[in-house]
Amino acid sequence: VLFLVFGIFHKSDLSLDAVVKFFAAGFLIAVPAAFIIEILMLNTLLSISYSVYAIIDRITPGDSFSLYDDNYEVFWIIGEMIHAFLIASATEEICKYYAFRTIEHPDLIFLTGLDRATNEAAPSLVGGYSFDSHQISVAASRADYDSVSEGVERSRSYRSSHSRSSRGSRRSRRKRRKGDDSSQASLRGVDTDEEYYEDTHDLRSLRQRAMAITTGMISVAVGLACAENFLYVFFLNGFNENGEQMRTQDEWLVLLFRSIFPLHALAAAMQSIGLIKKFIEPHNDENKRIGVGKIVFPAILLHGSFDAVLMSINVYIEKSYDDFYQNGEAGEPYNPTILNVVVPLSLITIMAVSATWYYIQNRRQSRLLKPVEQEQGGGNNYSHPTLL
Repeated sequence: VLFLVFGIFHKSDLSLDAVVKFFAAGFLIAVPAAFIIEILMLNTLLSISYSVYAIIDRITPGDSFSLYDDNYEVFWIIGEMIHAFLIASATEEICKYYAFRTIEHPDLIFLTGLDRATNEAAPSLVGGYSFDSHQISVAASRADYDSVSEGVERSRSYRSSHSRSSRGSRRSRRKRRKGDDSSQASLRGVDTDEEYYEDTHDLRSLRQRAMAITTGMISVAVGLACAENFLYVFFLNGFNENGEQMRTQDEWLVLLFRSIFPLHALAAAMQSIGLIKKFIEPHNDENKRIGVGKIVFPAILLHGSFDAVLMSINVYIEKSYDDFYQNGEAGEPYNPTILNVVVPLSLITIMAVSATWYYIQNRRQSRLLKPVEQEQGGGNNYSHPTLL
């Protein structure tokens, strides 16, 4: 996924250094945080459920057990849906978002509010902060420039008067010429305003900055997916139902199945739509009110729907096996068509709908940012890719 997104389409939008750091944030920060939060949330919800059950059983002895026993399938499905949308999806998507925002990289400095150089005026004119680092560096550079210039002017005036009075030899003129060259070299060592502008101002177009956000968030998501696949294959699914170590072939099959659908990468790209709307699109009251909830909600909806399908199939299989052993029926405990046809089609449909939504929103933002770039005099040569 990163080779496709970064290596082919957006190599000039975000540096490799940023991609590596965002990947590490997803691998080392998002996964442990999500794992701990999911355990805490799951135990909290189980404690609340058992407490409610105990209170109802205390008030109406026997009725609560019969209510659960008669409708345990409904409670089971409700519990799986809560786990899919609230515990797993919401937790992982929020952890991905904050892992991305945790990294402050120069390529995405406009997300942190630290790019104040373009908005700061001279302290003597508009009352800016006099001890700002940018102001101090500029003042120091200009002071050095003034001192060197004053020294050069003095040396030039001295040499003029001396030449008029004594008409020195060629050696003295050669020395003076060398002094002029060294003085000019020292002057060239001082950064001019134009050079400072190139060093401190982002020369990328707005659409390139937007794609930098998307690439960074996908890097975090791929790091999280990599660590999650590692845990599922070698730890959580490392043993079969008899307690025996899984074969290497089975482990690779599990890894291949989990890698077919780029769920986390697509969810991160959907999150980037909200971030671009908040930080890149022209500001209005609606964009300023965009919070974390609006940013992560589309990703939670995708992730939760994907997990809900898998968990519903798990409920179906467990229920089929219970009925099979309870009734002593012959044949297969469940219909293999549901697993081989319905589940893949459902997952492909969810991914296709989500990818279509992202594509439409991405193109809308590109069309919105293009005239803004033209007004600013940049971005005319930028070709917007058709993929992520």
